[in-house]
Amino acid sequence: METAQIEMLRRRSAYWADYGKAAQAEVSTLSRWLNASLLAINGAASLAVASAAQKIDGLRPAGLLFFGGIVAAMFAAWFNQFLTDRFISPAANFAEYFADSVVKRELDPEREESLNATVRKLRGWSWVGPAAGFISFILAAIGACDLANTLDESSADKISICRPLERDMLTSSATHGESMERFKALGCGS
Repeated sequence: METAQIEMLRRRSAYWADYGKAAQAEVSTLSRWLNASLLAINGAASLAVASAAQKIDGLRPAGLLFFGGIVAAMFAAWFNQFLTDRFISPAANFAEYFADSVVKRELDPEREESLNATVRKLRGWSWVGPAAGFISFILAAIGACDLANTLDESSADKISICRPLERDMLTSSATHGESMERFKALGCGS
């Protein structure tokens, strides 16, 4: 084996050793940030829906969408952790393989292909975590739209019921007491 090949093997060994460490650190950092954001968005929205649900009927779909967003964010976090853990061993094996090749001064194409096959198999699943994160975001966005739509409908319904009562209270003193009771019972003053 020539000196240039040995140097190339040393560089490849170092690359895979560094790759494993860097990939783990980067994915870990990004996963923590993204999942904390997704959980905060969906969790806060779920609390807002739960709070508003006491006053407004029809918030159940938005609440379910936000809950689905929480589940998708948690799945994304778990899957990214799972996949990253599975990448660490092949990266270490590649680093070891190239270091061994330098010492032995020969390549083992079968072992190298086996390691490459493992990495290809893992990379085939690398879309799942980001897709779950994207689903979490989409569920939050749809939930927010549904919540806004429900609140608009609720406000319109409330206005259509409360305005006539308000006019009645302002113009007619004879039914003032009855209108005021209905006004309060329907939550028109809040």
